[in-house]
Amino acid sequence: MNVKPLVPPLLLGILALPLFPQDEGSTSAEPRQVSYKISDYRKGFHLDLGGYWPTLSTKVRIDSPIGLGTEVKFEDDLNFSDNSTIFDAEFTWNFSEKWYVEADYVSLSRTSTGIFQREIVWGDPPVTYQAGALFGALFDATIARVGLGYRILERDQWVLAGTVGAHLTKAKAGIAGILSINDTPIFDEAGVAETGGPWPLPAIGLDFNYMPVKDFYINLRGDLFFIEIENWGGQLYSGQANVGYLLGKKKEWALGLGYKFFSISIDYDRDDWKGLFEYRYHGPRAFLTLQW
Repeated sequence: MNVKPLVPPLLLGILALPLFPQDEGSTSAEPRQVSYKISDYRKGFHLDLGGYWPTLSTKVRIDSPIGLGTEVKFEDDLNFSDNSTIFDAEFTWNFSEKWYVEADYVSLSRTSTGIFQREIVWGDPPVTYQAGALFGALFDATIARVGLGYRILERDQWVLAGTVGAHLTKAKAGIAGILSINDTPIFDEAGVAETGGPWPLPAIGLDFNYMPVKDFYINLRGDLFFIEIENWGGQLYSGQANVGYLLGKKKEWALGLGYKFFSISIDYDRDDWKGLFEYRYHGPRAFLTLQW
């Protein structure tokens, strides 16, 4: 499964900008007039709460001075489900007409037991688990993002903003042998990998909002980051596409649906971590928006 986008979805919105009405400075002889402005709906605080149903892909490798470990695909090799239900939260503070701060948070903990289908070398110092042996496994991940946004261009019906921020990804992966399928796995230090090193990862992005008709909006946004230095390298992609409908006398709440993806890949050789970490998820979301 590959969820790494070739072009962040938000870029499609940028390419489509010429299709949208240009009420300010338009060269059209008769620019389209609308009775509302997207800025009229903007309030100081914006909170999204909802559910997220992603498809997951997890890959971890622990290396040691002896050599490379096995590249373990948790959904394929360790009997982890590749689907889950996650609580999803996003927050925005518009502290001026142009500037805003945003944050979002996703957390997931998973465990599994089963029988190895192939030989796996895991840990530092490494342990070799033979095919047919029983195992217990865990994977915990928390993804948080904080960003600062600036509205670059704004018209009556749409606004384009640039963002700069950081993604904090904290993950823990473990494998342990067990004697029976009902045993509680005991994970020692050598059998657990925890992400560390030079994180959080910075990211730059774009955020595009469009209101084609009154009270109905479309949002596209994406972030990306690449780095290659002496002893580590990685890449990060994230983005989402949402539609929503504003309700209430003062348009203080909304219901929405969307699609969200996240992909991070880190491969580096440091004293505190040697190996590979890849974590990807994508799927639909439904949310309630509160703004005041």
